[in-house]
Amino acid sequence: DDWFSPTFIKVSPGATLTVTVQETGDVAHTFTIDGQSVDVALSRKGSAKTVTVTGPVDGHPVVFYCKYHRSSGMQGAIYVNGASPTPAY
Repeated sequence: DDWFSPTFIKVSPGATLTVTVQETGDVAHTFTIDGQSVDVALSRKGSAKTVTVTGPVDGHPVVFYCKYHRSSGMQGAIYVNGASPTPAY
């Protein structure tokens, strides 16, 4: 259960998104975005939290990840049309 769905989200530059993160697995996860004060921890199956996220304005993707499982590939990105969605870290 170390993945996000969707992994990549395409938005208009500077778009404001309301993201609901729901725990569907059996282990704790986070939804973290550096630079936006987003760090949601979910520890119980079925728990959910909603956060507001700002999409990129400069063409660089906004990377989101799980602090506990990023090394296992649990990450994704919000990107604008024409930019690469590949997270750069």
